[in-house]
Amino acid sequence: MITQKELREMQERCNLAAPGPWTGDEEFGDVTNEHTGIAECCMANDTLFIAAARTDMPLLIAEVKRLIEEAERLREGLICQCCCNPNEPVEVICAKCLDETMRDLP
Repeated sequence: MITQKELREMQERCNLAAPGPWTGDEEFGDVTNEHTGIAECCMANDTLFIAAARTDMPLLIAEVKRLIEEAERLREGLICQCCCNPNEPVEVICAKCLDETMRDLP
């Protein structure tokens, strides 16, 4: 699992990198933005990967953060919905409450 610290470090590296978008010239192996050279590569696939990373990484970091937040909200909802609010209707039930419910069945 990626930690918050690792996500922050990735975001910091993105913030420090030359502005994008970057483009890759497969023939010459150059990675550039509109102002300067970024890298020179020997292999066309590396050129394309490095060029795409400038825009891909910020998108991936944002999506991971969104998914972590969503998972936390869902986890909180499960706990509150079945353990903390026993009189509320339950659409999803946690494993602990499910075990207790199953024990009560005849």
